[in-house]
Amino acid sequence: MANVDIKPSGLVTSDLVDVLYMWWSSLKGICAKLDDDGGVTSTDYEANVITAILNGSISDTRGNNIINAVTAKADRFYIISPEGYTKEAILECFYDMLDAAETLAEQLDGDSLTFTNYEATAYTAICTQLVENQRGNVLGNGTAVHKFSPGGLWDEKEIVEFLYNAVEFIHLLTSDETTSGLDGDGTVTDTNYEALWYTANITRVIENSASSTIGNARLF
Repeated sequence: MANVDIKPSGLVTSDLVDVLYMWWSSLKGICAKLDDDGGVTSTDYEANVITAILNGSISDTRGNNIINAVTAKADRFYIISPEGYTKEAILECFYDMLDAAETLAEQLDGDSLTFTNYEATAYTAICTQLVENQRGNVLGNGTAVHKFSPGGLWDEKEIVEFLYNAVEFIHLLTSDETTSGLDGDGTVTDTNYEALWYTANITRVIENSASSTIGNARLF
């Protein structure tokens, strides 16, 4: 395993913003690929998962940026970059991440694919923290008994755990796990979702509180 970049005992701004950018760019890439995949019926994944949900601007340390604004959430638009961010911005971003992940997994389950367990394996079993946004809405399944909320403490260990789970979502969603995952789904035409949007794009290694690691070797 490559050297660990992010651990429960240490999280720096550069790695945080890079992982958030990588996660959203991976999700956007997966959705665009699904929209173009000849074996997948629906062609509105990007519209439903990115355009309708992401409500912020996220920049990484190389100057890359992903931005989308949702009119209904204009008062909660957030900016995250190496130059800075607020705790409120991270909270809203985390909420959007869970919303987007669940929406994507649920749509896959209902899209007449071979597998119908995307939500169960990649979201429900993995996203084990709760996130409450500025409006009091809550997402996540809460089995880890931790809740991010407005005014809550900045718990670095839990933030690292959230990032680990988010990357694990991308991995399990895309990889061929024999009975789950896009690369192993017989209805999906393409078989390089993992290679493109997990292996090549998630280039940070994250260690969780159980000393498990996820992610890939740093490229920059």
